[in-house]
Amino acid sequence: MGRPGDLTLEPSKTSVLISDATGGSIFRYHLDTGVLDPALSCTFTTVAGLTYDNSTSPNLFAVIKKNSVWSVAQINPATACIIKQLDITTVPADGGLDGMTIDPSIGGDLWVSLNDFFQPTQNGILRIPTNLSGFSGLLPSPGAIPIPDGLEADGNGSIFVAAYHEKIYQYDIATNTILKSVLVPETCTPPSCGLDDLAPAVYLGSRPLGYVEVCKQSDPAHPVSGTFDFTATAPFFNSGTFHVPVGYCSGPVQVPTADPHGTVTITEKPTIGDLVSNVTAYSFDPFGFYVDELKSWTLPDLHADVLVVPGDIELETIATFTNYAAPPGQLKICKIAGPGVPVGTPFTFQVQRSGFLPVFYHIPAGPADQGGYCQLAGRYAVNTPLLVWENPLYNNPNYMVSNITVDPADRGSNFRSSSVIVTIGEGVTEATFTNVPRGRPRP
Repeated sequence: MGRPGDLTLEPSKTSVLISDATGGSIFRYHLDTGVLDPALSCTFTTVAGLTYDNSTSPNLFAVIKKNSVWSVAQINPATACIIKQLDITTVPADGGLDGMTIDPSIGGDLWVSLNDFFQPTQNGILRIPTNLSGFSGLLPSPGAIPIPDGLEADGNGSIFVAAYHEKIYQYDIATNTILKSVLVPETCTPPSCGLDDLAPAVYLGSRPLGYVEVCKQSDPAHPVSGTFDFTATAPFFNSGTFHVPVGYCSGPVQVPTADPHGTVTITEKPTIGDLVSNVTAYSFDPFGFYVDELKSWTLPDLHADVLVVPGDIELETIATFTNYAAPPGQLKICKIAGPGVPVGTPFTFQVQRSGFLPVFYHIPAGPADQGGYCQLAGRYAVNTPLLVWENPLYNNPNYMVSNITVDPADRGSNFRSSSVIVTIGEGVTEATFTNVPRGRPRP
């Protein structure tokens, strides 16, 4: 080898690919036999970052330079020749592309570092879809991450970036911001030493892999139709959204496991009017015997924990979600008089459903020891999100909201100082507001 650059574990987990930055080639080293195959080359000047994606039949991607043009390319693992490529023509003359990773949690895109020692303000990371249709960057902003090199996704929405000299940065995809950075002490002076690559936290090289497949059925007594959205998650892993029509299955979804098996949470996205009536999960062992893999699920929860064993598709866990058309659920709003608020003090609430005019409710504050005074506030299709707001424009300015709760708890989200999003469930979904005199510290 000339100068080994990057390395990626192959889907077989018995070999690794190593890029040769100066020789423009790729070497395959067999972990099980210790054999180094002859170099694979397709007239590249440089090869840097390497990664496989997380598709069912993983595709190999490489950062390459051919003559003076830097590109991200999908390449043939057997020959290292280009299948398709995206030229990055914005790379400065003195700069280059380097490390690469794939994020499985938000979009399933490739992430590539761009660095220029002489123009640190032109450094950053690029986001590239696996169809190589274009790119966005420099992220989070030009120069925010100086001289980025190796980078790895954590499968939970962050990209960790090793900056050449001394720091590791945590970049948050959703907000396009740096969450934190840590200084790595050196015993020598850069650039004679420094940071290069990071070990993967997810996908190949992290934990054993297995497969789940999600099927969607309709309860014949209360039928549903359409396409339902799912995600499969595990610590530091998110599959992204996949879609399953009623009566069909998703196909194998590759997930990290643990030896001898691991827990994967399958989540169905709420669909207005529908709830889950049953979940099953099973696999077949190497001898063909049926194995119940459902770890936990509670009617009518949209989340199910299933067990997945490491291995190929024949050992996959098949999870089936059965849905039924549910009757409407009841919204209830309760008002508690906190310390310093007289019982009977009137308050006004508004309930807002997307695309409809708000509905107003007038509820007096009731004693805390009986849960306040409550009012039934309409019936809505299950999984309908509603903004429940104690509107300060209609209420006594001497009082403020000190606490908001939703029961069941998982039906409340986007809590604000005086409002909450309540997603209607089966039966009664209750939102409770407590007030105290303005200026009193919140509990």
